[in-house]
Amino acid sequence: MLQPRRLESALESALRTRPWLPAARSEPTDSELEVLVEHELKAAVLWGCRMHHEIWAVEGFVANVDFAWLEQRVAVQCQGFRYHGAQPRWQRDQEQARALAASGWTVVPITWRDVTRRPAQTLRQLTLVLQGRTTRPALTAP
Repeated sequence: MLQPRRLESALESALRTRPWLPAARSEPTDSELEVLVEHELKAAVLWGCRMHHEIWAVEGFVANVDFAWLEQRVAVQCQGFRYHGAQPRWQRDQEQARALAASGWTVVPITWRDVTRRPAQTLRQLTLVLQGRTTRPALTAP
């Protein structure tokens, strides 16, 4: 088993040696950031999610998330500053994150800098979230 530091080094090395943009994507994307995140998820063997997945609750539509792992109820939202930095959009993102949490989802925001400057750390954190959502025991009232 690779130690976390070695894993990070191996992932960073792999990132430097492969092209950023994949030749083919599985689904249309909204942004270049989504393309990069999709590529990184596939390279890290974290693919097994749905792209642009609509999440509904009893009350109705909650959100359309960029990437969703249905079994673990984990969503990745790509948050580029150009689109999500303006106050009205930022406020809507916060409201969606609360609604997703209320529906039992964990939201992992990923930014351009996360993918381009610290991809290994970002992928490691996402992996821990996914593992935690798979193995976490259910909470019950006393």
